[in-house]
Amino acid sequence: MEEKRLLRARIDEDDAGREHGSAWSAISNPQVWLLCLVYFCLIMGLYGVSFWLPTIIKAMGVQSATNVGFIYAIPYLAAAIGMALMRNHPWQLA
Repeated sequence: MEEKRLLRARIDEDDAGREHGSAWSAISNPQVWLLCLVYFCLIMGLYGVSFWLPTIIKAMGVQSATNVGFIYAIPYLAAAIGMALMRNHPWQLA
């Protein structure tokens, strides 16, 4: 019960200085627009790589479509292995 009170006190303390803004205040905030631009550039870069990487691999001299597919899968395979290895890591956030 003491833990609940302590947690509630900390949450209330954290919320004490916050103001609830409106949608207009978010839309008119230049930092929001900057973050939108950064996100847009990030997504366009990811789409560009995912759409054009097979063409780039083929232009490097790989002729077989199967080999292009295997080379294209390497980063995604590495990411899947990395996620599996980090699943139970001590500094995992959630």
